Amino acid sequence: MYNLSNDPRRLRAGANIRATRSGRLRLGRPGEKEPAVRQFHHLGIPVDAKMPDMGYFASIKCWATNPDVTHGRVEYLFFEPGSPITEPVLSEPHVAFRVDDLDKEIAGKKCVVGPMTLPEGIKLAFFYVDGCLTEYHQILG
Repeated sequence: MYNLSNDPRRLRAGANIRATRSGRLRLGRPGEKEPAVRQFHHLGIPVDAKMPDMGYFASIKCWATNPDVTHGRVEYLFFEPGSPITEPVLSEPHVAFRVDDLDKEIAGKKCVVGPMTLPEGIKLAFFYVDGCLTEYHQILG
């Protein structure tokens, strides 16, 4: 068992202690603001034909499966001609994370698509991290 009393970051009066999603404790400084939440949401894979059970996002002319019900949290995407979404999203797989504050999370990043706000209540942006196409999205409202 880990002995917290020997940790140089040991508890101080007023320490900000939070459990992370993995169950580990995070020690913060008194008065420190909560960190932004970034949670894995799905792996997006463009496909060249519609699939059963796809929902439609009219604003971007895109059909998509629901990653909440697909094995492995995969979101298959079919874009109709004339979609405002452009390359590389049309042809490259991406990893997606849900964030609390999209503007804060993408500050300083070079977006390849977006940021954009969809009438369906989603704000999103795509950029590269270590050569991997990455999406951050925020649920509005």
